[in-house]
Amino acid sequence: MLKKIIGFFTGVRRLSCPKRTFTNIVTLMAQSGIKYADAKEKDGRVSFSVTEIEYKKLIRMIDGSVFRLHQRKGLPYFLYRYRHRYGLVVGIIIFILLTKMSTGYVWDITVDGNESISDSEVINTLDELGFSVGSHIPDIDFYDICHQFVLENENVAWISVNMEGTSARVKLIERDAKGEDGDNGTPSNIVAASDGIVVRTETIDGELCVKAGDPVTEGQLLISGVVEIGQGIDTGKFTLTRAKGSIYAQTKRSFSVSVPLSGVKNTVKEKILAKKTLIFFGKSIKLKENSSILDKECDIIKESKRVVLFEDLGESWHIPLPVTVVTEYALLTEEIPFSYTEEEALRVAEKEMALLYASAMSGAELMSKTVESVLEDGVLKLTWEVECITDIGRETPIGLV
Repeated sequence: MLKKIIGFFTGVRRLSCPKRTFTNIVTLMAQSGIKYADAKEKDGRVSFSVTEIEYKKLIRMIDGSVFRLHQRKGLPYFLYRYRHRYGLVVGIIIFILLTKMSTGYVWDITVDGNESISDSEVINTLDELGFSVGSHIPDIDFYDICHQFVLENENVAWISVNMEGTSARVKLIERDAKGEDGDNGTPSNIVAASDGIVVRTETIDGELCVKAGDPVTEGQLLISGVVEIGQGIDTGKFTLTRAKGSIYAQTKRSFSVSVPLSGVKNTVKEKILAKKTLIFFGKSIKLKENSSILDKECDIIKESKRVVLFEDLGESWHIPLPVTVVTEYALLTEEIPFSYTEEEALRVAEKEMALLYASAMSGAELMSKTVESVLEDGVLKLTWEVECITDIGRETPIGLV
């Protein structure tokens, strides 16, 4: 890390020399205490990096014409490149002042503990509750935000927001991933989501109502949340619990996909810049807008890019700023006619079917598959009849149908 810091402030050169001379040059550098890094061989030449200080030592001993310069990076080269742009110097001074003033604002938000919920979903929800990059930290009621977040998100059991300087660390526990410690206490049964023959059972809590080899039908009770307690004269007493477990059954499913041999489809004709906005500490600054495009009926997509200092110097150097550039593009589409042969339509249908099956039967163990394709009235219909082993249990609150 110290070498990287020194290299950034002094400057680094990426040089190369013929492979046949590299061994002699390395020996000479070792004898003179000149350090190099990241040596790579390609096309008969060896490239390596040295700091500007080491480079000056090197060319005192070796003719500089031996080397070929590939890249220069670091603060000295950056400043030299923009030496005549006085506005940049003023901008840097303003930036330093703003940075000093902004220590009471949120610069960055990271999320931990989420599995099924994406980081962007969590950050967007916090934004709707009044907490985002650019929020003034002393004005934030963290308890109220966390409380509202749990109330509005049934998949989240617990959440906390902790500030570490200007960075917010969000930690949460999802209801489906929390285990017994996060039990919501709602009594429930587990019933069959489809017909099948039970292959094996895994019961965590509740009363098991089926065993391996039993045929079951959709809606049938598999694990009961009504559990008998007591023994002897105390029998006949019951308690309610949340049934937990998995019932794996051999079941049959049918999937179908239809692909016409001809028709028209919408295709993106052109992608045009519609609007560009700079968001600085939560405040929006409009940079550019194409009002003529926005007035038309077309699809709009947004691309957000966080401004990061030293982005080209490796991830360990990255410093994310509370500045985001949001670019909106208008997608102008047109209808283009298409036509498939039967073989081409079948390949398209097979790709769509693979995606459909993977989405619907994730984690299932495929036992057998029957494939049928039929062409009728210019439409190819692909059908899969599959037999597989999957968890057919579905949790249902007791008292609700």
